[in-house]
Amino acid sequence: MAKTYDFGDGSNSTLSWDSRETLPYILKTTTPGDSSHLGTHHLPPMIGKGDVIKLNQESYKVRRVRFLYKMESPDVKYRVTKKVLDVTRLGRERIERKLMKGLEGV
Repeated sequence: MAKTYDFGDGSNSTLSWDSRETLPYILKTTTPGDSSHLGTHHLPPMIGKGDVIKLNQESYKVRRVRFLYKMESPDVKYRVTKKVLDVTRLGRERIERKLMKGLEGV
């Protein structure tokens, strides 16, 4: 079930993370023709596809969650170096869904 997270007022400062979860998420829009960077934000670790994020009076739907890994040494297999959320503006997500339905019949 999708959840809504509101972080426009800095209310996420009371959340606690373990070592992996201290990394902030990089938010990027995935709208065709508009691939912009929305900044880096500390978000809950349980955020997932379909969740809604309210950020500075705008609502975004999470399309994909990615973790980027790096191998640091032979004895340590991999370490998470970045966490990326691909998001779409909530209104734009509805438009894209309607467009895809229209293309199904072609």
